[in-house]
Amino acid sequence: DLFETHHPWVGQDSIRPKSIAREMWEGFLSFEDYVRRYGLARMEGVLLRYLSQVHSTLAHDLPETARNDEVLETIAFFRALLARVDSSLVEEWESLVNPQAAPVEPTDSGVPDRAPRRLDRRSFNARARAELHQLVLALSKRDFEAAAACVANEDWDPARFETALAPLFAGQAEVRADPEARKGHWTRIEERGELGFDLVQTLVDDTGEGGFQIEATVDLAEPRLPAGPMLRIQAIRE
Repeated sequence: DLFETHHPWVGQDSIRPKSIAREMWEGFLSFEDYVRRYGLARMEGVLLRYLSQVHSTLAHDLPETARNDEVLETIAFFRALLARVDSSLVEEWESLVNPQAAPVEPTDSGVPDRAPRRLDRRSFNARARAELHQLVLALSKRDFEAAAACVANEDWDPARFETALAPLFAGQAEVRADPEARKGHWTRIEERGELGFDLVQTLVDDTGEGGFQIEATVDLAEPRLPAGPMLRIQAIRE
């Protein structure tokens, strides 16, 4: 009620800020999905700042004993989501809140500034799956611009994604991004050297079959997770 008094534009809507992150996580909603659902185009910076704070709280304030696989998957989901959204929105909001502050980008899952000696494989696997699933979500909507924003290599632009998926969509098949399509057996992560990995994500169509696959690599420069997308697509083929 106090919030509504100072923000009359909310009208009769039920405002529960803590439920935003939960709704996005449970509904596997992208940033754009949530903005469109609630007409938040004029408040993208506020939403992005909030999601950045959610991620930071989960990544840095939870004790290690509370970091089970589901928590790591949740942290990775928000980190992958933030990694592909225009960082200028975060910087714009930061400048409004604190004009003297330097731009701040969301950081990774509890990794200290000093590079660790070994890569946290549980966090890496969760992050890799989350980035692959963000890519699958974009492809399921045929949003090739969003797909290009999910990967690190610039040679995979929207046109290349569209061309690669054309044979799949030509057969009137759809790419699923539901919980079944995100189950663990559709994702394969294989270690290649100390900091190199080969990834394969099977795309599940509307019949429940997995025909096409995304082949990607990750090559880390050091044993910590990067700020932006880390997937480098090698091929998408049947």
